[in-house]
Amino acid sequence: MRLNRHIWPMIALTAVVCLIALFFERFGWIDRSGCTVSLAPTRGMTISSQNPVRVRRGGDAAFAVTFDEGCEHDMSSSLRYENGVLYVDDVTESRTVVYTPRRPCALTVSEADAGSVQLLSDSRAYSGDVAQIRVTPPEHYTARRVLVNDDAYAVPPTGLVSFPVYDDSLISLDLAGEEVTFSVMSDPIGKVIALQDQDTYRYGDTVTLRCEWDGASARFDGWSTGAYLRNRGTALTTDPELQITLSGDTAIFANLTDLNTYTVTIDPNGGKAGAPIVLSGLSAGKPVDLPCDDGALTRDGYALIGYNTRADGGGKHYALASPVMVGQEDATLYAEWLPQTPADTLIYDT
Repeated sequence: MRLNRHIWPMIALTAVVCLIALFFERFGWIDRSGCTVSLAPTRGMTISSQNPVRVRRGGDAAFAVTFDEGCEHDMSSSLRYENGVLYVDDVTESRTVVYTPRRPCALTVSEADAGSVQLLSDSRAYSGDVAQIRVTPPEHYTARRVLVNDDAYAVPPTGLVSFPVYDDSLISLDLAGEEVTFSVMSDPIGKVIALQDQDTYRYGDTVTLRCEWDGASARFDGWSTGAYLRNRGTALTTDPELQITLSGDTAIFANLTDLNTYTVTIDPNGGKAGAPIVLSGLSAGKPVDLPCDDGALTRDGYALIGYNTRADGGGKHYALASPVMVGQEDATLYAEWLPQTPADTLIYDT
């Protein structure tokens, strides 16, 4: 039989196509045996059929599965589920499919933060869902982070925080109190030790202090806030160890009484005293009022104007009847005198 000359190009073209197909198949670019599909569950189910499976190209891969108690098929996935079988439809290439069934998850706010976190989604969500909350930190606090189990999420200015749900979730807040000032003072016969070292104090911080003193020569009278007890401070406790939670700017005072007593002697300093003027039985760190000009001290031609720590008037001056803080030793103060001008030497303008 004689072939038409127009047939030869068609035969040649067919041969080339066959050769190309053989070439692609030789190097694995064409797989006539089908595709391999592997199902990789992360959790929540058991696969009871063969895995992986081989299917023809364009066919469906099927896996018999049993969901764990409380889990169910995730309708949002690309897999189809019917009567205990998961299907990967229209397979066109070998691949591994990661699949996790849905599980109802409880969203719980910690008791401490119950008033600051509002659930905007239902308290029961499914794994894979996205939950949203509104954060309203309590007064004097800012919310630095939202903690969901072991994961942390930043809190934007809007206070709206979204997070993926993987499991039962406990929601809590990482709060920071506003900065406050904190100071501690003690009578000089005692010493206060802070049991934690920190440079910055915040609202809500708990501070622990301990007062130490020489028990043979001093007595601890307790802690106060705002001022020393002698200055009408608010009494806290007489326990030498104090634990206090800061609720604003705070000043703490350790109150002690020196069991030793001291004297302040008034030296007439050129004047006369009907009897020695000695203020006795005084406690260190406590104020005592100096005498007023009650006539106990006199000096011809001079007026008493106060007292000084030096006889020449070059020390510290104290006014009449003013308080002076007692130190831890006996002290002497010197009368200060001001010369008086005789009345007959005064000239009056008329």
